[in-house]
Amino acid sequence: MYPSIGKSDVIGDCLILSCFPGTSGFTHPGLLLLDPLGNEKYLKLLEELEDEQTPKPEEALLCVNCQHKITTPQEKTVINSSHSHLLTNPYGMKFNVGCFNNADGCMVFGELTSAYSWFPEYYWQYAHCRNCHIHLGWLFSSPSQQRFFGLILDKLSSP
Repeated sequence: MYPSIGKSDVIGDCLILSCFPGTSGFTHPGLLLLDPLGNEKYLKLLEELEDEQTPKPEEALLCVNCQHKITTPQEKTVINSSHSHLLTNPYGMKFNVGCFNNADGCMVFGELTSAYSWFPEYYWQYAHCRNCHIHLGWLFSSPSQQRFFGLILDKLSSP
């Protein structure tokens, strides 16, 4: 009847069947709960097991102005021994910049330039929010095709 079932146990009024991984057709391979009496504590256990298997929504870093998704914490990277850098431009404006491998929510524009680059081996271009066009930081690119986004952390928020 259940060719993928390996063994079974009874806990209280609940029959627990151990299934071979990937063959049961259930959301939690390896475990099938049969609860003929409808005991709520076992149904709750089943829900908890399914919650563990449900992929969590990917965290996002959003544009503080319009809440458009810019990047994720998983895209953080380390440049010159740090993810974040406190930087000052030639006009005295200070920026707390975080480095990210990708920022799909940004659009990049402007000529590549090395003028006043905070990372001497890199050229830079402006990075703005694709949705509201607010300035979020810069894309830094090196002649060896390495690149990263330097995003102003005060202009990003979490949901």
